[in-house]
Amino acid sequence: MLSLRLSVILWSWLLPWMLCAEEVARLEHDGHPQADLWVQLPDGRLLRATQPFLEDVPLWLEHRTNHVVLHAEGQAAPGIYQLGVSRWFDRQSMVYQLQLSDGRIFNDVVSGEALVNWQLSLTAAELSAGQRPRWLRRETPGHWRFGGHEGEGILSNVGHTVQLSWTDNHSGECTRHVFASADGMPAPMRREPHLQLHRSLLLEVLEPERIALLPYWLPLQAVTADTVQHCERVDEVY
Repeated sequence: MLSLRLSVILWSWLLPWMLCAEEVARLEHDGHPQADLWVQLPDGRLLRATQPFLEDVPLWLEHRTNHVVLHAEGQAAPGIYQLGVSRWFDRQSMVYQLQLSDGRIFNDVVSGEALVNWQLSLTAAELSAGQRPRWLRRETPGHWRFGGHEGEGILSNVGHTVQLSWTDNHSGECTRHVFASADGMPAPMRREPHLQLHRSLLLEVLEPERIALLPYWLPLQAVTADTVQHCERVDEVY
């Protein structure tokens, strides 16, 4: 029971952080069971499978089937970061592809006695999240539509309130939230390459496991007021 409680506490602490992070590097490999992405920090510390995150570092590793993802949440400390690929102490050759968020792709192999193949060096700017999210409420009045295969959302930023409606493609249900204190909302947006909303806002209307299926950034399409129809029932007001 104690371990279950600790798991719930840890998950509730990590989830908002995970949803607000950006993917900055991805290691794809051929299914090797010990494949790992290593990140050497400017102070010499390492992020890897045995230490995927550190409390004072806005970078963390996520290990999935056949790939490892490096996430960034904000700005990394100044300095040079080394990215390397390892299959630990196994000596079987491992073919891999390392792709960065800026589009660079490295295809290589770890072989021989090498514990880690240090692939490249990155500055803090290259490794940090592209643009730290912020609300941009005063700069984006109006009505916006967004969505994908999970559903469709409408975001209305009018006056001192922000309304969010989400229609679920699976159940057909529509959930509406009104945020009265819009200035204090943790709803990140960015303008590059165009106006986008971070999926973390959907924590109010969609389950975390469903949010994880969406892209990190959802493009916003401006629509006119006469085409907007929010749900009739207001679920919650903040």
